[in-house]
Amino acid sequence: MKNILLYITITLIILVMIDLTMVLVKAQGTLVYKSKTTELTENYKKSLQAIYDHVGFKEDWVIAPIDDCTDKFWNTDGEIVYYANSEEEFKTEEGNFYSDDVYKQKFYDKWIYEGKDFTMIFCDPHVDGMKWFRIFDNKKKLPKHSLNSNQK
Repeated sequence: MKNILLYITITLIILVMIDLTMVLVKAQGTLVYKSKTTELTENYKKSLQAIYDHVGFKEDWVIAPIDDCTDKFWNTDGEIVYYANSEEEFKTEEGNFYSDDVYKQKFYDKWIYEGKDFTMIFCDPHVDGMKWFRIFDNKKKLPKHSLNSNQK
């Protein structure tokens, strides 16, 4: 029995040293190997679902990549989302100031998903046919009166 345990231990050490991109996982009482790629994919799916759950989004026919804009100052009028790297750039509409159309995808009855901590907006920047779910930090949402009248 001692030799078997020693053999198993040495085998496991060799597998780790060779780095076969395998992770030892205990599943249903038996030991199985699971690739790091599978583990990363599962973590991605769980993280994505946590984002969707936070804002109340339910996946349907069309989904888009997520762009993390939580470092931006922002607001939306429901038709356009405005955002900038700094509060000053947002107020002056200069420098790193941007605007995207809110993309009104026909498979969804709304396009702005507001959660407690962050908001996810379906955006169309009119660049190379891309559509994005942009995520904004609710703490950086500026009052609507900050939006200048000359914004389109």
